[in-house]
Amino acid sequence: MMAGLEQKVRQAIAAYYGWQTEAVQRDSRLYEDLGMNSLEFYEIVADLEPVLGVRVTMEGMATVQTVGDLTAHFADRLGAWEDNT
Repeated sequence: MMAGLEQKVRQAIAAYYGWQTEAVQRDSRLYEDLGMNSLEFYEIVADLEPVLGVRVTMEGMATVQTVGDLTAHFADRLGAWEDNT
């Protein structure tokens, strides 16, 4: 599940900026490497929620620094959502 989830996160970020998916890697730092700002971050998260079928809270997002961190945050929320269904 994690590999498919990571691919969706990478694709969403790449699509947002009009880049090839390969330009976005697991260890890419959102702000330093990709040049993302906080508004773009929240817009990308909002774009991913319906794609992944889960809503996330912004609590805990302060520690998200890389694409891998963002993927893990969504994975945690998906696990919590699946546990409640």
